[in-house]
Amino acid sequence: MQIQPYMVWIILGVIFAVLEFMIPGMIIIFFGIGAILTGILTTFMLQDNYIAQMIIFLILSILSLVLLRKYMKSVLVGETTDNHQFANDSIGEIAHVTEEINASEGKGHIKFRGSLWKAVSDDVIPEGSTVKIVEQNNITYKVKLNKED
Repeated sequence: MQIQPYMVWIILGVIFAVLEFMIPGMIIIFFGIGAILTGILTTFMLQDNYIAQMIIFLILSILSLVLLRKYMKSVLVGETTDNHQFANDSIGEIAHVTEEINASEGKGHIKFRGSLWKAVSDDVIPEGSTVKIVEQNNITYKVKLNKED
């Protein structure tokens, strides 16, 4: 069986699509689209004109890149949120100490919003106390004893 030009283009398009998953960036997929469209067009015309096939491939790839990239990126990538906007939403909230917080020993945990979190404090705070969150540093909360208790 002789490999037809349209088969080469479609196989090349699939390879580009697979490469997009390995090297994400929303660029390579458009060359895959261009190759598959060139393969489809090659089944109907231009079977022996390889230069025309290359020109059509380049035109279709660039057109798909220019026309579809912004749309496909918004659909596939989605919206991202800045994690820093949530960094301060817990400050002033009340939590419960589940393990004594001792800065000198570097240990201590609180239960906050149903989850256990590492906690630090300038003071020693015994287990069972109620604390107020004063700062968040990544996944560690800095707390102080809740005086309103």
